[in-house]
Amino acid sequence: MADDDKTVPSDDSALLNEVLTTPPDGDQPEQPEPQQPPPQAPEPAVPAGRLREEAEGRRAAERERDEYRRQIDQLLLRQQPPPRQEPAKRSDLFEAPSAFVQEEVKPLLDPVQQRISNITEHYSLQNALRVHGNDKVLEARKALERAMGARDSEAWSVYNRAMASIDPYGEILNWHVGKQVISTVGSDLGAYRQKIADELLKDPEFQKKVFEAARGQAQSNGANVNRPVVPKLPSIGKVGAAAIPEGDDNASDDELFQSATRRR
Repeated sequence: MADDDKTVPSDDSALLNEVLTTPPDGDQPEQPEPQQPPPQAPEPAVPAGRLREEAEGRRAAERERDEYRRQIDQLLLRQQPPPRQEPAKRSDLFEAPSAFVQEEVKPLLDPVQQRISNITEHYSLQNALRVHGNDKVLEARKALERAMGARDSEAWSVYNRAMASIDPYGEILNWHVGKQVISTVGSDLGAYRQKIADELLKDPEFQKKVFEAARGQAQSNGANVNRPVVPKLPSIGKVGAAAIPEGDDNASDDELFQSATRRR
């Protein structure tokens, strides 16, 4: 019984211990109230110019990105090996002899024809430069290239004719000079002549030349005046001394004049 009293505490001791360790309600510390954050000031409005700059910058960056992507795609495409083409089927000698001969001869003739074409173009260019000069030749070639780029049927016809000619640059220059003449003169030749005459009449130097030419022509006409032929008459001093036929003292005036003007 003594051992049981020592190990099991009585209810009074537990109650006393609880009372001593538990503080009263009035002695509990007050908990601090949570502080609210101060209200934040509204952010200032972004200027419209700044927004525009930002939008333009983004668009420029997008364009630059797209350009880089395009370049990368092209680079990758170039690095890819070209598709392997199967060799064309050769013609059979017995089934198609003409096609067989052409296939055999064409690889041999193409380099020769290209060589002849290069030589023809070279000498045609040298002759055109010697005759017309570098500027006119270059201008004619550029004019033909522009017309061909614009799909001008006449320009393509001139090009084909030049490639088949022994003087290709001569054909191109003739076409270019003709185009310039038509552009300057127009379709009415009489109106163009009248225009040139009006412009020359307004030129003081041309007027001076016209006056000089007219003056020289007038002097030349004055020196070569066609005068009427005057019969050669005897001297007036000899008229009085002209012999009168003897025994004809009563000669008439006509007879006296004929006697005086009769050649001796």
